[in-house]
Amino acid sequence: MGVAGSVAWYEQLDFSKISDSDRYKLLEYAVNRLGKDRVQQALNVSRYTMWRLLNKKVKVDDVKLKIILSLITPREFEEVLGAEKRLIASGVVREDGTVDYSMAIEILKRAIRDEYLKQLIIRFVVDNFREDVKRAIGLFPVRVTLHWDEGFEEFLKHRKKGKKITDERTLSDYRSLFMKALEGKQLTPELVEYVINYPNQWLRNIFRHYVRYLYHRRKIPLETFGWLMEVVPARKWKKKVKAREINVEHVVKSIEFLKQNHELYYLYYVLMYYSGARLKHVIKMIADYSPKEVVKIEMTDSYTERLICFEDKGFCRYYLGIHTGKPCEWIYFPAELSLLIEKFKGVKRWDDSVSKYAREHKLVNAKVFRELHWQILKKVIDKDVAMFIQTRFGELEVSASSYDNLLRDADIQYPKAMKVLRRGLQDPGYLRDILLEKIHLK
Repeated sequence: MGVAGSVAWYEQLDFSKISDSDRYKLLEYAVNRLGKDRVQQALNVSRYTMWRLLNKKVKVDDVKLKIILSLITPREFEEVLGAEKRLIASGVVREDGTVDYSMAIEILKRAIRDEYLKQLIIRFVVDNFREDVKRAIGLFPVRVTLHWDEGFEEFLKHRKKGKKITDERTLSDYRSLFMKALEGKQLTPELVEYVINYPNQWLRNIFRHYVRYLYHRRKIPLETFGWLMEVVPARKWKKKVKAREINVEHVVKSIEFLKQNHELYYLYYVLMYYSGARLKHVIKMIADYSPKEVVKIEMTDSYTERLICFEDKGFCRYYLGIHTGKPCEWIYFPAELSLLIEKFKGVKRWDDSVSKYAREHKLVNAKVFRELHWQILKKVIDKDVAMFIQTRFGELEVSASSYDNLLRDADIQYPKAMKVLRRGLQDPGYLRDILLEKIHLK
């Protein structure tokens, strides 16, 4: 029924365009939905006349048709006769199938102030004319298919702006996620929504790298590149201050446990303890250990053997020379570990295996060692030297002119730090007092 003060939907129909057969269909639908008695009462006819209408003995005139239409909704009208019949009855579509474009334009104009109509039009266009729209607005070229190939991998390693992605483990993780979620998919608005809502937010970063790659290869125009980089956010980073607890007793007990139960992992842990190097770096050192190999140090334009030992000072340093990703220049350690390093040289374990073993035996996480080493060193030796030993060059901004001096200073000051760290293995309380600044050694 129409709302008071407004024109009922059926008033806009041209009844002359509704055939006799369609009128009978509407009558039958109303009877099936509402019951014969109610429709008869609404039409104000006798039972005999109602029987004649239902048996198509008399026509459903315009007056009766109007009453029948008042009993149903526009959607029901379309379900019975089809949307095209309603368009014909409304005058939008002519009986010969042509369209009254002036009326069609007026309907489209209503979308400006009718949000529901606007969404219906957008959805219909997306579902039926997607490629045409993409070509029209120039955002999505026809058939851009995402593939992980050598070109993309080379772009990540060498050509992308900002920090390059050269770590093989990171590349492997990126490749695995790309193949699972993006490989072979078409660049479409639906794919963009898929990436934005994907549970693993690292996919956003990989997708953004690939968009840069496509633009670099001139596969997409600037408008597409700009829009994609705007609507696909990078992975969210939770910014919060961490109060990281360093339990030195747990550190020492973990090292002691490994010394008795797993000699290789003990070597990893004790090297991290004395050097502040990351787990993946000490793993690489042992796996690729080549002490006599002569290498060039770019910063000083000089050559050195990888392993330099100072027997009189009781320590050695091994040149790892990793400058990409998480860098690691030198690894410092007590000279007495050399024999154990020789024993396991060439052996490699994945850092995940070490972490899993640590969890299973409730050992300290490997990440703790770098933080502990840093906190101890900066309280025992010069902070710049501590940064140099841990390859914190981003904070230090070391240059070729100062590299030699810092290397020399590190060789002079490291024995003092090593002595403190060695004592800490026998007396964890000593390390704790240094952290709490109950003992001052500078």
